[in-house]
This record gives sequence, C-alpha cells and structure tokens, in this order.
Amino acid sequence: MKGIIIVEVRRIDLVQLNEAINLIKKVFEEYEHFDYTKEGINNFYKEIKKETLIKKINNENLKLIGTFIEERLTGVLGYIDNRITLFYVDYDYQGLGMGKALLQYYLEDAKLSGIRQIVVNSTLLVKEIFEKYGFFVTGETVKEKGMTYIPMAYNLLNVALGSFVNVIVDAPIGMIHPYLPDTFYEINAGFISDILNMDDDFQEAYIYGVYKPIEKFNGTVIGIIHYKDRDTTKWIVSNTIDFKIDDVINDIGHLEYGVDLDIEWLKIN
Repeated sequence: MKGIIIVEVRRIDLVQLNEAINLIKKVFEEYEHFDYTKEGINNFYKEIKKETLIKKINNENLKLIGTFIEERLTGVLGYIDNRITLFYVDYDYQGLGMGKALLQYYLEDAKLSGIRQIVVNSTLLVKEIFEKYGFFVTGETVKEKGMTYIPMAYNLLNVALGSFVNVIVDAPIGMIHPYLPDTFYEINAGFISDILNMDDDFQEAYIYGVYKPIEKFNGTVIGIIHYKDRDTTKWIVSNTIDFKIDDVINDIGHLEYGVDLDIEWLKIN
C-alpha cells in the first residue's frame, strides 16, 4: 500500500450487508475464533446472520458503518446507541487508520446524540486497540455462552472539562458522612442540578478550594473521577484553573479511600 490513501467512512446499506458479513467472518476465522468454544463460535455466527442483522437494524436501532478505499470495504463497526457491537478491520489494511477512522466517526455521532459514555464487550484480540484510543476496562474478563470478552468503556464526559457549572451543596464541610463511619466532610460536596449522570441521577460533584461550609457554588470543572466498578462519575469543580493535582487529591482522598478509580484532569495549554 503506497502513496496517499483516501479513506471514506459511511453507513453500510443493505446492498453492502453481505460484503460486511464476509469481512467480519474473514477476520473472525483467521484471528479471533481461538478465544471461542464451539458453542461460542455457533453463537457468533448466529449474531452475524443477515436476517439477524436486518432485524436489529429495523427493531433495535443497529447502525453499521464502514471504511472504504476506492469502494472496497476495509472495516466494519456496528453500534446500538451507546454500545459497540461489532468492530472488525480487514487485516490487509491494519495499521492504515481504519479502526481509528471508524471510532472517530462513531464518537462524533455519539457526541451529537448526547451520549456521555460508550461501552463495549471487547474481544481479547482488540482490547489493546480500544485502550490505545482511550477505552478503559470496567470489570473482570467474562466467559459466557462460549465467548470470552472484557467489558470496557469510553467516557465522552471530557467535553465537560473546563465548563462552568452550578453546584448545589448537600454535604457541606463538617457534615458526617452517611455511609463512612467516623468520617466528616473536609470539603463541600453536592450535585449539578441541570446535568444527569448515566443512572439518570443528578451529577455529583466535589468543590475544591473553598474551605468553609457553603450552600451553592459556581465554578469550573477541573477533574472527572471515573470509577472502575460503576458507570457513574464524580466531577471536581474549582474557582480556579490554576491547581496542583496533588493538592486536589489530598483534599478528596479521605472520601475516596480504597476506591479503585482514575481521574481525568483539565489540561491547560
């Protein structure tokens, strides 16, 4: 593959469905089936039958997109709302940006749809690819119906970093924590009343940099806490974007002690 390669990403229509299925089968049979039992292989083939896919397109909002080079289909990504269901790239075109193009197309579509988190049951084959583009593992490896997969997610909440929000404080400094014995709030905590999280509850938030009890607060989102054992997040809101990460962690640490989490920080260029 030499010279400039022009990659087009577009929806796969019913006319191209057989071509998409053949590509998926090719990659699966050459590289992926080793992680499946006989039962798993049979279940996989049932999932990608043409009739099954058409039914999901009509009834479950399944969308299929593909990468094309000179009208040749080189990659397929399928998704239902915020869940990726298929992700296959012809290995003759690996390393040429097909997977990246598919994911970027879908993530942009998800943002426009108001989706805040993407989830996928990743096969072992593509786990590292998903991680390369910002996905993270959310649970233990699962073996089910003869198939092995790893639950992963990608948060689009980073669009909130740097945004200005209003926090209603329901746990002011000095309040006893309702679930942690002998623990007092050393920072103000509350919720953002006009933003819902993945569980349709108000988005929870910590307030950094204010060390007296308050009832409400306006500030900038400087961090987003991602929990490994749940889909919801917690935002860190500050009255300044001039902060030291270690100082913020010291402030919230007593409330998150022993919790498996990652924090995404606001980056100032």
